[in-house]
Amino acid sequence: MKKILFLFLWLPVFILSAQNNNIDSLKTALGSVQSAKDSTNILVNLCWGYRFINAAIAREYGLKALELAQKNSFREYEVEALHNIGVTHEAQGNYEQALELELKALEFRKEIGDESKTANTLNEYRNHLR
Repeated sequence: MKKILFLFLWLPVFILSAQNNNIDSLKTALGSVQSAKDSTNILVNLCWGYRFINAAIAREYGLKALELAQKNSFREYEVEALHNIGVTHEAQGNYEQALELELKALEFRKEIGDESKTANTLNEYRNHLR
């Protein structure tokens, strides 16, 4: 029983520690990448990594990713950035803005033909309707 209690109490600490290590690695990598595509990918992942830790910081990374993706016509990253930014709004209770971004992401995912991520976005959309 003590082992179960120990795991129950410490598991969130281990998960957060691993997530922070991933964020630190991404931030380090961001400083050394050469291509716009790699930078955009890292910014999208930083947005996702921070989404529930600090939604405002996550949104900053997401907006930078969105700008780079649009500038360089990286449609798949544009969609990811829109989705992730929507999640940051949802995390802060800004449901109207979240829904607007999720609908844009849904439209773009359908255009791209990304069925699995279209399903993911539909799930987020459904969550907003509850």
